[in-house]
Amino acid sequence: MQLLWKSKFDFIIHSSSEEDLRSMDFGVVCKQILEEQTGIFTPSDGKGEIRNNSYLHENLLSSYNTSIYCYLLAKVYSYDIWAKHFAKNPFNKSAARRYRKIVLEHRDTPIHKKPLKNFSTFLISKLFNRPRTHGSPYEIHGAKAEQSPLSRR
Repeated sequence: MQLLWKSKFDFIIHSSSEEDLRSMDFGVVCKQILEEQTGIFTPSDGKGEIRNNSYLHENLLSSYNTSIYCYLLAKVYSYDIWAKHFAKNPFNKSAARRYRKIVLEHRDTPIHKKPLKNFSTFLISKLFNRPRTHGSPYEIHGAKAEQSPLSRR
């Protein structure tokens, strides 16, 4: 449910014009979405006194990143493959291989994480003004890859 209202809020914000955003009350938009999804708030227009405003204390962007859209995109691919192939024949091997390749193959693979590791290594090298290495972040500080700075004592 939390994924749904955050995605809907994000969609409303990013599909609005700059002029609309300047006049938009984001709290009212959140209240309207939550009212529509859960029925928590009593004022149907999103304005007025409310009993539960705990959502205002939550950071909207905590644990909300592009992986949410990857999840939604994987669901779209899944539905598409199901409708085109598995609905006719649930034991279709070529469709199963295609599903595995498109939807399941890239999750948490080292290739997927490598750009992030390279970027973090680059940032650390810039922060500490050290030459860039391709090893672990500990190697930047002169320690061996297996040894953290705390274990050298």
